[in-house]
Amino acid sequence: MENSIRVTMCSSNNTHNTPNRDAKIYGEVVGYGASSDAHHVTSPPKDGAGAYQCMQQALEYATISPSDVGYVNAHATSTLLGDNAEVQAITRLFLQQQPRPYTHDTEWLVREYNRHTAHSSISEWSEATQKELLTQISPLLERNGPFISSNKGTFGHTLGAAGAIEVLCTILALHTQSIPPTVGISTSTIDPLFYDIPIVTLDNCTDVQKYIHKRPLQYAISNSFGFGGSDASLVFKRWSPST
Repeated sequence: MENSIRVTMCSSNNTHNTPNRDAKIYGEVVGYGASSDAHHVTSPPKDGAGAYQCMQQALEYATISPSDVGYVNAHATSTLLGDNAEVQAITRLFLQQQPRPYTHDTEWLVREYNRHTAHSSISEWSEATQKELLTQISPLLERNGPFISSNKGTFGHTLGAAGAIEVLCTILALHTQSIPPTVGISTSTIDPLFYDIPIVTLDNCTDVQKYIHKRPLQYAISNSFGFGGSDASLVFKRWSPST
């Protein structure tokens, strides 16, 4: 992951006062969580214990359940240890299980999925093909847990500014009801360990958007995990004047 420099600015206010000055509201902060697992100077625990605790605290503070969350803006620095630990935490929290083992049947389904998508759009598939393939390995018809993407493929790792930039992207995802895809990967290159979670990429974002149109996003989480196990998660709610 490349480093980069960006400048971003967020403004937070009490929702009772903001409408009085005609400020445009994009989203609402409803929960946060923080943890410090101190597992290692640079590496997280393999089971993602700190990340799990952090996200769980954020949901408890927001008084919502994991099933209420429609999108997770992952910390995802494109490191094997870090990404796998975060996936373990997300899988445990939102799917209440460990990732499924990668089987030969799954390999066949992935090959078929890639073969079909290379030559046609999902709308051109037969109903039987859609049901057999997509319900097992794709989040588009029957998704498991929240949609997930990372902004670092787009902006690079902005270090101290990463959390603020990703907060803005998360809020705008709720505001526009459109999830920014993970740049630099495709459904065909996703590690098999990650098949259980619906990662949004450039080649499936259009179909993800169709899903969101039917089931709008209401809550989202933004994760920021640092060296030494310093973790933070924020929960955002789609803004509605009635809330």
